[in-house]
Parts: sequence; structure tokens; C-alpha cells
Amino acid sequence: IYGGVHFVTNFVNPNKSFSIVSYKPPNLAHLKNLSQSFPNKISYFVGRNKELKKIRNSLQQQSVGAISQVTLSSLGGLGKTSLATEYYHRYRENYALCYWLRCGENLVSDWKRLSVDLGIPYQDGRSPSDYQTLVKQALVKCQECHKKPILLVFDNAKDAKELEPYLLKGKGYHHLITCCDKASWP
Repeated sequence: IYGGVHFVTNFVNPNKSFSIVSYKPPNLAHLKNLSQSFPNKISYFVGRNKELKKIRNSLQQQSVGAISQVTLSSLGGLGKTSLATEYYHRYRENYALCYWLRCGENLVSDWKRLSVDLGIPYQDGRSPSDYQTLVKQALVKCQECHKKPILLVFDNAKDAKELEPYLLKGKGYHHLITCCDKASWP
């Protein structure tokens, strides 16, 4: 990949003003069904085993309190999304939940879709930051309950600031990000 694989661990902790006290995480079978948000497996995907192993190793090597993140950056059309899709299809059994989020103008609606999929009902008057907080709290409970990591793939991110409110700190939360501009990432 032009630009390579870049491991980042420096984001601030988000505001946690909301709370889900009585939230019960969905069972693993339900969470596995949420994988429909991912693109289909690419039947002609070949090679790139070295990159896939590097992604896997980077996501697994995280410190407590850090954000586990791999950013795939290159010019458009060189296979970042295909690599992220293949990573999901190869390693999805290692995760309690995997979810694909489209960045840019779709990120807020995809995050709301995730909230509904996690059983958090839509409510008028909730701001995007309220949904960010509620979903993150639900994901924490899912990871704690099922004792397997969570994988969030953010496709076609513009810059690190766009994703900052959506990333989770701590062991058990993996973020795989595709972007075209390496310069906008720390």
C-alpha cells in the first residue's frame, strides 16, 4: 500500500455525560448478524497476506488506556477498502461485534444505524454527540459481557478529527481506518 500501515494511539477521552444503566447487550448471535453492514467478500482477492498480518498484529499490540487503531492510507483506487474488507472476512470470528461505518456525510447516519442495531431506540431531541456517547457505552458493555474485542471499520475518513468522538479507548476495541491523505493523521 502506498503510504503503508500507520499505527496511532493518541486521542483524548470523549465526554461521558450520558449513561446506560440498565442496558443489556445483545447476545453474540445477534451481534454476528450485524456483519451485514460489511461489503461482501471479494472472490478474486489474492496476496497481501503480509499486510493483513501486519494489521492484525498492530491491532493486538495495544496498551491499556490507548486507542488501538490502524490507518490504511494511499491514493484512491489502490485497494484500502478491499484490504479492510478482507481483514474482516478473515478475522471476524475473533470479534464479538464487527461494524462498517462510512465516513464523511454518512458517518452520523451509520452511527445512528449502529445504535438501533444495538437496541438503543431512536429518540427525538438527541444530538449526534448523545448518540456517540450512548453507542460507545453500549459497545463497552458488549465487550465486557462477551469478552471478545469489538472491530469498527471507518471507510474513507477525511482526517483524524472527524473520527475522534467515535473511537474507544482500552483493550478490546479495534479501529481499522481507510483514508486517502496520510498527512491528516498523527
